[in-house]
Amino acid sequence: PEPIALLQGQGYQYLLLEWISPGRQGSASLLGEQLARFHAAGVGAEELPCVDGQYSDRQGWGFPFDNFIGRTPQINSWRGSWAEFFGDCRLGYLVGLLKKAGLADKTMLVLWDKLRKHLAEYLPEPEDASLLHGDLWSGNYMTDQSGQPVLYDPAVYVGDHEADLAMMQLFGNPVPAFWEAYRANFKLDKEYPRRREIYNLYHLMNHLLLFGRGYHSAVIHSLHGILDRPVIFP
Repeated sequence: PEPIALLQGQGYQYLLLEWISPGRQGSASLLGEQLARFHAAGVGAEELPCVDGQYSDRQGWGFPFDNFIGRTPQINSWRGSWAEFFGDCRLGYLVGLLKKAGLADKTMLVLWDKLRKHLAEYLPEPEDASLLHGDLWSGNYMTDQSGQPVLYDPAVYVGDHEADLAMMQLFGNPVPAFWEAYRANFKLDKEYPRRREIYNLYHLMNHLLLFGRGYHSAVIHSLHGILDRPVIFP
């Protein structure tokens, strides 16, 4: 949706967006094709918007400013390596918030410390940098009345395109036609399923923070699953 206005006053602010009327269930293959092309387009020089209305070039992995994922602040400080960014600004930051909220027990902290020390082995540097939606679960995309896919409510940053695909699979899975179209237009590495668990750990931690202890076991299970798999070096 196109932004129309950002209005702010004393103690309130709101964003006015274009209204898009939803249509019937659209083509999964068209969504796969267009998302793949969006990811494949990459991030060129001086294409990233700044809060002052100017544009900035890419300085690694991250974004020119922080934003939100749900109600949780999302830290986008630039990092020179992908593993460093995901460790510091995604998983590490969430672990800190969970500790403050009393939701990170000793088991979680021990498992996270083990993962943190080896994160660069699990997350090698991606060949391509993509502009990501950042929160691409099924409630954040639809089809308009003309049959075109529409994405909304982003938590945007520059990262590994697999992170968007991982979120699409966290609480469901797109149909095979989506994956066929995606692979036809952009690569999907055979090691993606291993990295998917790490990318979705971020969202599980965020759900634990937002919705409470019902997600604690999912976070612990995910950490165990990641650590129990041997790292395959390229």
